[in-house]
Amino acid sequence: MLLINLAVATAAIATVIVVQLAATLVLAYQVRRFIPVWIEHHPAQFVIARSALLSFAILFLGHIVQIWFWAGLYIVLGEFTDFETALYFSTVTISTLGYGDIVLSPDWRLLGAIEAASGILLFGWSTAMLVAVLMRTWQGALQRHQSSAAAMRSIPSAMRAEGIDE
Repeated sequence: MLLINLAVATAAIATVIVVQLAATLVLAYQVRRFIPVWIEHHPAQFVIARSALLSFAILFLGHIVQIWFWAGLYIVLGEFTDFETALYFSTVTISTLGYGDIVLSPDWRLLGAIEAASGILLFGWSTAMLVAVLMRTWQGALQRHQSSAAAMRSIPSAMRAEGIDE
């Protein structure tokens, strides 16, 4: 049974990594598409708040898909008879909360531990992406603010050079 557990776990991990990668790629696309436009046309606070919300929504959706995948797997394996219980178990397991009020049978308990281990890594991946997006957004907004301020400071000297009174 150990080899079957490991084979199922390997396939499950590969699947959730693909889901996480997809969420990461969607986020990267959205960052390249929207954030430069937002930085150009909106105040820094708006841009940072909006990019944080967009990033969180995309990454959280990826985790929801992963939780639902694990729950569906537990149903297929016969560990739970209803999806609500499977979803609850998967959520507390992947988040490493692990209440222990619902447990897997001895045949599949290793799978629950592997789901928890993957949850730690995948939530860490999402955290790293969120920080990276916010740092990039902050740096872009700061650079725009600095270049705008420099341009504003150069206006009086340009006016003087043209002989225009301030």
